Amino acid sequence: MTIKLPDSFFFGAVMVEPQTNINKCLYSNLDMYLEQEINVLDNNRGLDIENNTYQEYEDKIKFLKSMNFKSITISIQWTKLLDRNGNIKTEGAAWYHQLIDCANKNEIDLFFNIYHYDMPEYLIKRGGWQNREVVEAYANFVKKAFEEFGQKVKYWFISNGPVIKSEQQFLCGIWYPYLKDFKQSINVQYNITLAHCLAIMNFRKLKKEGKIIKEAKIGANNCFIPVYTKDNPTPEDLGAVKMIDGLYNRWWLDIAAHGHLPNDILDTIKNDWKVSINCRPGDEAILAYGKVDWLGFNYYQPTRVQAPDSNFDGNGLPCIARAYIWSERKMSINCDHEIYPKAIYDFGMKIKMECPNLPFYIFEKGIKIEEEEKFIDDAKDVQDDYWIEYIREHLEWTAKAIEDGVDCLGYHFWITLEKDWKRVERKNTEWIKEVARTNQFE
Repeated sequence: MTIKLPDSFFFGAVMVEPQTNINKCLYSNLDMYLEQEINVLDNNRGLDIENNTYQEYEDKIKFLKSMNFKSITISIQWTKLLDRNGNIKTEGAAWYHQLIDCANKNEIDLFFNIYHYDMPEYLIKRGGWQNREVVEAYANFVKKAFEEFGQKVKYWFISNGPVIKSEQQFLCGIWYPYLKDFKQSINVQYNITLAHCLAIMNFRKLKKEGKIIKEAKIGANNCFIPVYTKDNPTPEDLGAVKMIDGLYNRWWLDIAAHGHLPNDILDTIKNDWKVSINCRPGDEAILAYGKVDWLGFNYYQPTRVQAPDSNFDGNGLPCIARAYIWSERKMSINCDHEIYPKAIYDFGMKIKMECPNLPFYIFEKGIKIEEEEKFIDDAKDVQDDYWIEYIREHLEWTAKAIEDGVDCLGYHFWITLEKDWKRVERKNTEWIKEVARTNQFE
């Protein structure tokens, strides 16, 4: 059966500008992290070698054009664009102008991400996102970026997966600075939300002043997690779903679509979990600026939960939910996560209902394969049928969602331009190229 996507539907790729200390003066929190945990990336190589966008951006953009792609997401580095005093660095700005001009010349739309985890070290030492002062520093960074590139860039978004920072860094203790502090996590999330809203405010103001092109739009991208529970759930199970969805999904959806945070979640944080958010007079007016023109939906796997065994754990952290293992789940044989393409449809319908008239893009979607060398044939080509099947299933549910009225406008592939992109031939390349040309597939 042939599945047809709308003619206006477009494909693109995600390209991460090198986030480590390459060709820049300022040291970042990511540099600090990778010094301690170099093995977080394949083959212990680090981001400089892993992506090498700084040197290869022109070749990569031309490759995208040859693939019939229409867009690319890429991040601006705070530490490359601004100096310690918050002023534009000429060399850093010049490189981004070259990148933008190259993309425009090749008719590739840039989705320009303003923040991708690389806060300057000197701000980290002042508390990072835990410090309200950093919100103002971020607002200055964003304003400078808008003023510098506003006449050239049509699509902007504020941060890559903002929920990741509060969760992984301050709640789960997985990323630097390795904290497990629920109060800190909530207040970091709140400060990032304020930063988002101030950025939107500056965008609207500068656009009105003519410093940003009229056709420019600004969006919010997040690692949204479709939440499910077991069959025949108890009221407590449904309560767990509601809270997980509220903290990690509705928090950002409500800001992006309505300009406020979900009141039920704020009430629970204050009254049940006894956590005070560091609000200030005037914050409500700032939050009202949070409404955006489009959403970005990063999706990798669902979250399945049930009611917790107790309200608080041994460390005094709130127990919101506990994991539920679905008996029918399909796990990837190549990486440790659940494959559930239908979640794209389900979450798309959620956006349709809760955020009417707000279009969205699939912003990151792909699969990272460990030990991919075992799929290389005698001709040194990667026979990656597993990858094609993975993407096909997710595109099928994307098409079904669009058919049912979901306003999904495009799909960005993750890792299309990552490790060894020039050094091996992949079977998926020709398949993706044809899908992007025809907007249909079997």
